[in-house]
Amino acid sequence: MLEKINSPEDLKKIPLAKLSTLCDEIRQFLIDVLSQTGGHVAPNLGIVEATVALHWVFESPTDKIIFDVSHQSYVHKILTGRKDLIKQLHNTPKINGYTDFSESEHDFFRMGHTSTSISLATGLAKARDLQGRNYNVVSLIGDGALSGGEAFEGFNNGANLKSNFIVIVNDNEFSIDTNSGGLYANLTHLRQTNGDWSNNYFKALGYEYFYVAEGNSVTDLVKVFQVVKDSSRPVVVHIHTKKGKGLSFAENDTVHWHYKGPFDKNTGQAIFNAKANPNFASAVKITQGFLDRQLADNKTAFVIIPGAPNLGDYLKNKYPAQYVDTGIAEEQAVAMMSGAAKVGAKPYLYVSSPFIQRAYDQIIIDWAVNQTPGVMLVAWAGISGGDYTHVGMYDIAMLAHIPALTYITPASDDEYKAMLEFSTTFNKPLAIRLGSGNLPRVEAGSNQPIELGKWAVTQIGSQVAILGLGEYFIKGQQVAQLLQAKGIISTVINPRFINILDKKLLQKLVQNHKIFITLENGIVSGGFGQIVAGYLSSIDAKIIVKNYGAKREFINNELESDIMNRYHLNPEQIVEDIERLV
Repeated sequence: MLEKINSPEDLKKIPLAKLSTLCDEIRQFLIDVLSQTGGHVAPNLGIVEATVALHWVFESPTDKIIFDVSHQSYVHKILTGRKDLIKQLHNTPKINGYTDFSESEHDFFRMGHTSTSISLATGLAKARDLQGRNYNVVSLIGDGALSGGEAFEGFNNGANLKSNFIVIVNDNEFSIDTNSGGLYANLTHLRQTNGDWSNNYFKALGYEYFYVAEGNSVTDLVKVFQVVKDSSRPVVVHIHTKKGKGLSFAENDTVHWHYKGPFDKNTGQAIFNAKANPNFASAVKITQGFLDRQLADNKTAFVIIPGAPNLGDYLKNKYPAQYVDTGIAEEQAVAMMSGAAKVGAKPYLYVSSPFIQRAYDQIIIDWAVNQTPGVMLVAWAGISGGDYTHVGMYDIAMLAHIPALTYITPASDDEYKAMLEFSTTFNKPLAIRLGSGNLPRVEAGSNQPIELGKWAVTQIGSQVAILGLGEYFIKGQQVAQLLQAKGIISTVINPRFINILDKKLLQKLVQNHKIFITLENGIVSGGFGQIVAGYLSSIDAKIIVKNYGAKREFINNELESDIMNRYHLNPEQIVEDIERLV
């Protein structure tokens, strides 16, 4: 049956009695494809029946269906003409792992972050009502998205709509990690009472409420969706689904099968599991070792992680009282860190770069303005070929200009260890940028102690100064080696401090250096290099500063090698530029 479906219109030709068989076909198709491409395995296996029922009952794209988190949208893509394209997931910019309006008229937004669908849906519904139009607005939310503050804001405002507004809550008993928080406890009570518990969160907000105990029964779902279709008031349909359904590995370990690389579908073993490079150290392992010692030695130290299980598994089991999973709620995480630091505790916040902008106001106001000495570890930072919403290259431009916040980044594994130790006695807001997660084992001036605002000079030359920030210090070394082969001895610097200039060093360097090269693993606009260029131009207008990094643009599933070439970030390309400047 699946071979014949290229649109929701094709799906509607299939009788209700045969939809469960179609769901089995789709689930097997998903397992076959994801075992080769990797992707969000467990979330999509659990949402098969709900997606089929949605498209069988509603009239997409006239009816607007919004997925949140939209990593649950693979089945939606399969049913809307992209089942062949999804076989190339992660291998072509033509298909995204999240909804994308450029792919299909059935996708309304690019949205890879959580908790946004209900708020977006309120806008669609409000516009529809003002325009005098008549269609259904449906938000499917779950898999961790309910814990974000914007989800509540959307619910709160959606309750004011006196017209069609449908929220489907996909309750699979998990977020990315296990569920945490009072809202999820409410869902548990609702499940246990078949939706009849008197203390109903959704009814309290003003929604009509329906519960579907068998959320993987396409027949049960169709019946309820037919009831709420064309509803004239806000309504919640709470469905209980099985995350990872149909693949035993994913059912039994939903946390680690939330997202998986290519795998053997018979054994569950990872495919293409490359051996660790001995020239690189894992930032996660270094972080875990440091936090392990801190939590053991200081009972007021604790770790906050907004919904990312990779670091938290070990810590939450060994130190349950000193570990907080806020859910996918970065605003709460930052404010909680600041509040704890204000009264003498030692909080460490571990967060991914693509998600810190969700808490930008809290970083500025709740943390920096209050000058509380929390430590934020910014992982997954840098230029990469991810999708629009998961590229972590904007954090430097966001954080480097905030007063009272010190932002630092290591160039090597030893230097990261030194920075972590530096954080234990630093009594102001401090953020440490970890980069991609693999720290090179290189000589980066790590023997030079971390002193506030002092950069490390690792090679002394003249004429050309190369400032390689963080992970790109090793790229700066490669450029220097190539230049040396051409008879140019450059000065190589590991800045360490992203937003504090070593002005004494720069003033000294301008005496015999006229070309300054800055390399950073982030966007150039508003980045480290432009901070340096601004200061140097105030010293000597004749100095040439060339900044290397990313353009101010969105990247979507592009090969990293192509990005490096397009941004002129290969060492050979940089050397060619320097030769022309010299």
